[in-house]
Amino acid sequence: MVVATVMLVLVGGGGATVALTHPWSGQDAPTVPPSSTAVVERTSLSAKLVLSAQLEYSTPTTLVGVEGMLTRLPHPGDIVTTGQALYEVDGHAVLSFLGERPLWRAVEAGVRDGPDVQEVEQNLVALGFGENLTVDNTFTAVTERAIQAWQKSLGRERTGVIAPGDVVMVAAASVRVNTVTGLVGGSAAGAVLSYTDPGIHGRIGLSADQLSQLAPGMPVSVRLPGGTETPATIGVIDPGGAPTADPAKPTAPSARVDFADGSVVQGIGLPALRVTVGVGGAENALVVPVTALVALADGGYAVEVDVVGGPPRTVPVQVGLVADSRAQITAGDVSENDRVVVVG
Repeated sequence: MVVATVMLVLVGGGGATVALTHPWSGQDAPTVPPSSTAVVERTSLSAKLVLSAQLEYSTPTTLVGVEGMLTRLPHPGDIVTTGQALYEVDGHAVLSFLGERPLWRAVEAGVRDGPDVQEVEQNLVALGFGENLTVDNTFTAVTERAIQAWQKSLGRERTGVIAPGDVVMVAAASVRVNTVTGLVGGSAAGAVLSYTDPGIHGRIGLSADQLSQLAPGMPVSVRLPGGTETPATIGVIDPGGAPTADPAKPTAPSARVDFADGSVVQGIGLPALRVTVGVGGAENALVVPVTALVALADGGYAVEVDVVGGPPRTVPVQVGLVADSRAQITAGDVSENDRVVVVG
């Protein structure tokens, strides 16, 4: 659910007329007798959107295993980094490697050049076994020695071969186990688990108007459950409109919120949080309370300037930015320190 607290308006001022209404107390309300006045100020004015962001993890990726019996599985929420065991098959730990495609063959001496060789070499370098190793698609004697050194560090037989069942390729150097679908004692061939990026981000649902006011990289402030504010930025913006199972209900626009310090949202669950976005401002602005504005019968707005010893003087004005219950006057015979009639 998204709530915007302010709006930006720019309207032209019209000529003064006899018929006045106070738009802030009802469109059809008659002129309200003066009850109080407020000073016209010159100050800075800023407009903000207050939105609601639902915390979430990235879209889960399903991990498919190879043949064998599952003998150990992780728990949802476990964090596994490159080189660590993700699960176990036939009593043999299957280790996490960073890569875009699964191993489909053994990487060993005599294997044809291929991207799987490069992925293995990249991981060996990342794990500290890349001495004199050139990362490319070609398996060399240096590649074999690097694999043997890695196997020795794990207490495994130094075969110089990495088979498809030895490692599993995942999309990030560190992953969070999301769900576990495999069963201990069951087959490893098929979906074993799903994982996400360990980082948490926010997701804001947007209206079409709010979508037009946001851009990637915009700074925002997020209120945490304890009441403190933490900085974040608008990330990827999804304009929506993608088809769904219901042709009449395409996806809605949304924006991702990325936290400057991801640790501040760890351990608090996945609540909805308030996000404040600055969407405009005016420096050295001439400002009146919005309750000082009256609508002119033929369009535009006016204020009623207090006159000592006489009735208020109706002054047509142009209205710029409206924020925090205050309105910027961009044109009209109104000056700083004048007093204007306000309602309520």
